[in-house]
Amino acid sequence: MDVKAIKTNFTELDNVIGGFFPGELTVIGSRPSIGKSAFLGTLINKITIENGAKGLFFSLEMPAAQFKDRLVSSISCIPYSKIRNSEMDKDELKNYKTVLAEVSDLPIIIEDGVDNINDICDMARTKVKENAIDIIYIDYLGLITINDNAAPVYEKVTEIIIKLKKLAKELQIPILITCQVARSCDNLAPNLQQLRGSGALEDVSDIVLFVHRENVEDSVATLIVAKNHYGETAEFKLNFSREIVRFESPVIYYCSDTNSSK
Repeated sequence: MDVKAIKTNFTELDNVIGGFFPGELTVIGSRPSIGKSAFLGTLINKITIENGAKGLFFSLEMPAAQFKDRLVSSISCIPYSKIRNSEMDKDELKNYKTVLAEVSDLPIIIEDGVDNINDICDMARTKVKENAIDIIYIDYLGLITINDNAAPVYEKVTEIIIKLKKLAKELQIPILITCQVARSCDNLAPNLQQLRGSGALEDVSDIVLFVHRENVEDSVATLIVAKNHYGETAEFKLNFSREIVRFESPVIYYCSDTNSSK
């Protein structure tokens, strides 16, 4: 049977995991402020723009408009701080508006108004049926709620992760979700035991990726494939540009001219 995966367009990562396969759940973890959301945004950029895959993004951590601005920064190479603080010059503003229009036309639906796991699953079913969605992204696990708010964290995380795995299998598309890694691993590469909240994260997920930088100022990151249910584990280096909130393979990358519209 020919099962087609969605390639990440990170050559090293695709060589190890083969891409994101239908029915599989991928967990992307890091310590706070290290880059889990930025890495997910980079994947969305590559998968949506370079592959044309239709996506559904549940953005629990930031409003849809803010996420779009981060995508614009990543694509145009206009520093995100300039966009956020309205400090763009005339040419940058012109380029920003052009790229924002392009981003708004991308085949991705951004939902920032739901956080209950049952509502997320119901909306996912509806959007996949109506829009032929290829992949679902969720940022991030710690902000998802369940109906029993008094439940212990372990039970909460277990319920969420099991429902998402079942949803991926039901819809036969990949689901990616970010989560935090315990702070006890500060400055050390994280491992599976430090996933926050529940052993179900390790047990139920098909792939676990960790984004690691020893310090928030570091421009070089390590991407760790800590679990690969169908293959080997590995790790490799990525460059991280804080100014434009983007990860890239360690090659020279030339930004497009931000002084002209695309």
